[in-house]
Amino acid sequence: MTGGHALQGAAAANGDPAAAVPTGLELLPATLADLADSLRAIRFELAEIKAGQHPPPPPAAVPPPPTPAAAPPPPPASAASNGRPAWWPPSPSPIPTWTDASPIYTNTAARTTVQQPAHRLGGPGGFAGPIAASTSFNPGRQEGTPEVPPLAQQPPRFTKLEFATYDGTTDPLNWLNQCEQFFRGQRTLSTDRTWIASYHLRGAAQTWYYALEQDEGGMPPWERFRDLCLQRFGPTLRGSRLAELGRLAFTTTVQDFADRFQALACHAPGVSAWQRADLFVGGLPDYIRVDVEMREPADLQTAMYYARAYEQRALAMQQVYAQRGSARPAARPALTPRRAAPAAAPAGPPAPTRPFKRPTAAEQLERRRQGLCFNCDEKYAPGHTCARLFYLETVDDADVEALTAELTAATVTEAGVTTYAPVDASAFVVSLHAMAGVKTTKTMLLPVTINGERLTALVDTGSTHNFLSNTAMHRLALQPAGSEKYSVTVANGDRLTCQGVARQVPVLVGDESFSIDCVGIDLGYYDFILGLDFLSTLGPILWDLDVLSLIFWREGGRRVHWTGVGSTGTSPQLHLMAAALDEAHPLLADLQQHGDLFDEPQGLPPSRPCDHRIHLLPNTAPVVVRLYRYPQLQKDELERQVPVMLVQGIIRISTSPFCAPVLLVRKTDGTWRFCIDFRALNTVTSKDKFPIPVVDELLDELHGARFFTKLDLRSGYHQVRMHPDDIAKTAFRTHHGHYEFLVMPFGLSNAPATFQALMNDVLSPYLRRFVLVFFDDILIYNASWAEHLQHVAIIFNELRAHRLHLKRSKCSFGTTSVAYLGHVISADGVAMDADKVAAVAAWPTP
Repeated sequence: MTGGHALQGAAAANGDPAAAVPTGLELLPATLADLADSLRAIRFELAEIKAGQHPPPPPAAVPPPPTPAAAPPPPPASAASNGRPAWWPPSPSPIPTWTDASPIYTNTAARTTVQQPAHRLGGPGGFAGPIAASTSFNPGRQEGTPEVPPLAQQPPRFTKLEFATYDGTTDPLNWLNQCEQFFRGQRTLSTDRTWIASYHLRGAAQTWYYALEQDEGGMPPWERFRDLCLQRFGPTLRGSRLAELGRLAFTTTVQDFADRFQALACHAPGVSAWQRADLFVGGLPDYIRVDVEMREPADLQTAMYYARAYEQRALAMQQVYAQRGSARPAARPALTPRRAAPAAAPAGPPAPTRPFKRPTAAEQLERRRQGLCFNCDEKYAPGHTCARLFYLETVDDADVEALTAELTAATVTEAGVTTYAPVDASAFVVSLHAMAGVKTTKTMLLPVTINGERLTALVDTGSTHNFLSNTAMHRLALQPAGSEKYSVTVANGDRLTCQGVARQVPVLVGDESFSIDCVGIDLGYYDFILGLDFLSTLGPILWDLDVLSLIFWREGGRRVHWTGVGSTGTSPQLHLMAAALDEAHPLLADLQQHGDLFDEPQGLPPSRPCDHRIHLLPNTAPVVVRLYRYPQLQKDELERQVPVMLVQGIIRISTSPFCAPVLLVRKTDGTWRFCIDFRALNTVTSKDKFPIPVVDELLDELHGARFFTKLDLRSGYHQVRMHPDDIAKTAFRTHHGHYEFLVMPFGLSNAPATFQALMNDVLSPYLRRFVLVFFDDILIYNASWAEHLQHVAIIFNELRAHRLHLKRSKCSFGTTSVAYLGHVISADGVAMDADKVAAVAAWPTP
């Protein structure tokens, strides 16, 4: 009898008339064990219903309580089958009897677990007695259904990880790497990564992402989100990646230097592993660098490991010296602060030491004549050891190498004659910029000719000697003198092996001839480097780095003026002025007389009949193009140039319905040209059919010419006004304003035709007589020098009358050879520019 029936039977036995009335309490269990039994029965029935063996119970199975008068006697325990109430529908099939080896499965949404039954089904009284756990069996599983795998074979559940937030105040690289690790650990889909990361942005970073979605037209992919986040909040490399890593200074400890170096290297993915290792080792102090270099680390991690190890050794040695009462040499930089070592016991007075004095050059000559050692009074012979060498005990490893090389530099032959190496190889130093090909607006390049082949030479004051690439040396059939091999030190500390020195190589720079010693090494970018060894032979030099102008004097007071133009793209063009002009030459006087032509234009240019017009096709609506996204560097450049143009009067604030985005194009000198993307406007513009000169036809006019002057206008397009009716069509927008041009901007489809028409109109009386014009490039050519002087003055006067200004750094005056429109023009004829030919010849094979 169940607990409920037992209570009812007991009450009836005591003669309680209400006990015979069924109140529903007879269904309640008397103990927690009975409650568990009932729940197991219900769960079993539900499993059978799910398997299709029993129909589901009716929704309202409990009948209304009968009136007391008609209450039937309570049903006996046998009225309920298997412990179920009487109202439970009968089973269509007999219920199997459970044994001790029958577990019960429970299925949840998360996983399947196995529970062993604590009791077994008995007879009519329900569950009774505990049973032991045994073999797995699922009573709800139908025949043929595969077994549920045990819990140990289920895939592991994901570990809950915290997702870091980012507010845009620090370098985002660490946060982005944490995001990548989270996505890998949680197996996040690529389509969900951006919104998960953007959800954890805060502050300025959150505002940036809001603007980013507007610019991108939606949520960007994760890879682009990562790149844009690094571009917006990460540190910027000011120039070349190699140069930036090479400039990193060692300040305190190896660990601090390694952390800063690695953080910067993460933003320079184009730098190879061996370059990172070399640059890291080169930035270490000498007392660590020398030891690390001997290990020849193949990657950055290995180099860092050795650097920390040798730093610890240096600290230990410093502690030993401190305990001995002696200090480290002053040449070694101070190490990191450390705990003070215990004071050593007082010792006796130190032994007197003799000062170490290096002999002067005169003393060395005298000692060599007498066959004496440089550092002691004994005769020198191979294998000689000085008594003073014990002084080397406290000298750094690098100092030991230098001093040992000095002591053993001389060799004595059997005849007693001392000979020395003819080249001081320890002084060979080449700058890091020359090796890495780093170019700035101050880089000066000169075209030189060696054995009939034209090369581009870098003028580099950071290099001690003249260096020629091994490739060029082999191509020019130059043989190094002797078989010695020397070591060349790069400015970052690296050392290269050179094959030798080619003596007295004839080099032609412009019209000047020199005999130069060239050291052959592997140069990564330039063919030829003119260092201090060459510049020191020129005597006093006037060098203006703003215009890359170099002036010096040769024999007889002859003045030579070179002007080079640096380049950040292809090989630069160089314009050499006449080599034989003295201070009293008439052409120089002409230049001084027309000096205002080279000044910056002030105000707007004058109105002319050929002011630029923009004729649109019929029924054309105002052209509007959405603003582009700009990197931070170009935004800063826009904010710098726009106010300047407003002050100059080139542009003004606009309310035009037209709108075009801005494009910044880098010039050959490294500065930015302000252009507008007028492609949409150009498609609806009626094209001008003004004839543009053909280069070949222009060059045909130069027959017989011997003297040339080339003039280049300063920002030529800005010296042409816009027609008042078309100013509104030039409107453009930046990230902080809407403006329009009062002068002709770059990028309009008919701008070249307008400018050519202006130049033809200004110089029409002289065209094809002694002047050629191709847009803003003016070439004056003559067969005689007297005519050339006269015609240069005429053109200067015409340009001044029309208020046209020149850029002096791009002009060449009175030369016998000039680079014009991709050709080199001289009295011998027209030739292709060797730099452009070399650029095409060196084009990489696809």
